[in-house]
Amino acid sequence: MHPIGENTLWTLTIQLLHAIHAAHSAGLALRDALHPSRLLMTGRNRVRINQVGVADSLDANIARIHAEGDSVGVTQATEAFMKLDVVNFGRIVLALALRTVPTISRGGMLVSSMDTALDGLSRSNMYSNDFVQFVNLLVGSRFDITTLELLQHVAPRMAHEYANTWIHADALEKQLFKEMDASRLLRIATLIGFVNEREGGVLDPSWAETGDNYLLKLLRDYIYHQQDQLGRPVLDYGHVLECLHRLDMGTDEQVLLCGQDNNSLMVASYADLKWCLTQAIQELRKRAATAQDTTWSFHSMQ
Repeated sequence: MHPIGENTLWTLTIQLLHAIHAAHSAGLALRDALHPSRLLMTGRNRVRINQVGVADSLDANIARIHAEGDSVGVTQATEAFMKLDVVNFGRIVLALALRTVPTISRGGMLVSSMDTALDGLSRSNMYSNDFVQFVNLLVGSRFDITTLELLQHVAPRMAHEYANTWIHADALEKQLFKEMDASRLLRIATLIGFVNEREGGVLDPSWAETGDNYLLKLLRDYIYHQQDQLGRPVLDYGHVLECLHRLDMGTDEQVLLCGQDNNSLMVASYADLKWCLTQAIQELRKRAATAQDTTWSFHSMQ
């Protein structure tokens, strides 16, 4: 088992601190939810707290105080639980920092006294003085420290975490654009497949080797059936992507299309080819809708 790096520890610590502060700001305490067995890692360095509010629901004493309308008792109990939250938070951070020391931390929980754990953290020399001081704030002499004071203490670290959040957002956005491009190219390639070499008279019977649909056939050959000077097939993935991108955008760039017999040469822009593809797909959709209506009418008469 390897020790957790300090940057990772700060990331987890700040996330937990924000969660605790959100609960305390709402006048609530996390109580038993702040336990190693309640923490969920849902992604890389992303931690969440599970079973929040369960302890309050099962606490008969708290229910009795609420039933009696004892606002002072509720406030005192909540403040005590909030202070305990900070200590439990410190125990979790200590257990994570010293997880490679079996005499202090085992199974994500402290198995030694708090003083022994703090002394072990100071002697480990694995973490900076800032981190050691922060842990001492959690479980040291100031038992009444609030989450707001703790947030002020980690403010410089929060700026680093904020920057990392934007870096992560940029990476997700980049991946999203990749998926969007892939889906657009798949769509345009699928539309070409719907139109080309379709048999059974689904398209207009006047379709001919000189019509608009013939341009799509030549385009299909231009994109997928390239050959070199010796007649060998060319498998150029970049060429396919470039053509599909330009067809999807409908650019004014012109392309020379050649039939497989090398006797037919036609020049067309990607904008014209996109228009031809759109018209062919619309015709297919009309025929498909007509076929469905005919089938429905036949079943209705039976």
